[in-house]
Amino acid sequence: MENWTNHPILRARALHRQLRTPENSLQIRALLQTALENPVDLDARQVAETWSLLAEILMCDYLNSWNHAGKDELDEAEKAAHRALKIVADLGGAHYATGLVYRARGRHEAALAAFTRTVELNPEFALAHAQRGAQLIYTGHPLEAIPHIETALRVSRSDHPARGMFYWYMGRAHFYAGNYRDAIPWLQQSVAARGNLWYNRLYLVGSCALAGDRDAAAAALRAFDAEFPNFTVARVIASEQTNPNDNPVAVAARRQFHEGLRRAGMPQ
Repeated sequence: MENWTNHPILRARALHRQLRTPENSLQIRALLQTALENPVDLDARQVAETWSLLAEILMCDYLNSWNHAGKDELDEAEKAAHRALKIVADLGGAHYATGLVYRARGRHEAALAAFTRTVELNPEFALAHAQRGAQLIYTGHPLEAIPHIETALRVSRSDHPARGMFYWYMGRAHFYAGNYRDAIPWLQQSVAARGNLWYNRLYLVGSCALAGDRDAAAAALRAFDAEFPNFTVARVIASEQTNPNDNPVAVAARRQFHEGLRRAGMPQ
């Protein structure tokens, strides 16, 4: 292939290895869509991998409420993951993206099965181990999640751009188990690594408040407000609808989270 080194897929993969932001997510989407418009220079597996990565990036935007992603992007991601699996049925990345779609649809047991399948296909896929752990949290087994998140931390590089997310999952596992003080150091690490996310910052606020450390909760909320102004508890609850969940453990944990935010001083 002529000028393969500048191919949009390689440029997309290079961006994908960087810290995820709304801006580079949008760039990756554009590059992948460009590649898929004229895939004649790609073999079947490369086409499947491109559809798979597009599905993953669309889900990143949807779950984070980035780039005005909504139902159209969720539907597009589901179709892209399906196309990838139709080409290569054992493509780990496509099962991973499917797990994210199932999560957004509220099909949490199916999502857990998809992430488990991803790990079976690619045991070195750190994100899949972490998401398997996250899914155990969502299905009401937060303490069972911890070994899987530990595996993600073990198999990933120390400079892996998703390690901040792994810390967040670990903090949320402790939070969902009601161990608020144990959650705090993990959430602090997550915020230090991924300060561009609202949820790890607010779970730190909630953990400090529920652990009885009002000063730390107030300070964490002030830091949050400086980066994300005009948030309310109602806005948090609305944002959680990208990840619907009626599991009793998850429902109770989210209620405690909202209560922690109120105790810290966030307006309703």
